[in-house]
Amino acid sequence: MRECCQIRLLATMPQHARLVAYQRTRETSGRDAETAQRALVKTEYQRQHGEKMARHKASIDALKKLIGAIPA
Repeated sequence: MRECCQIRLLATMPQHARLVAYQRTRETSGRDAETAQRALVKTEYQRQHGEKMARHKASIDALKKLIGAIPA
C-alpha cells in the first residue's frame, strides 16, 4: 500500500488502532519515522476535518450571537 494511502487510512482509524500502527512503525523503522508518520497523520486529519469543524464553529458563533440578541 502506498504511503499516502496509509496516512489517509491512519487518519480515519480510532486512537487505539493508530497507536498500534505507530508502535509497529517505531519497531520496524525507528523513532524518527514514527514522529514523521504522526505529523503526516495529524496534517491529514486536519485536512479531512478542518472545513467541517470550521462550519460547526461558525454555526455555534451565529447561535451565540442570536442568543445574545434576545432581550432578557
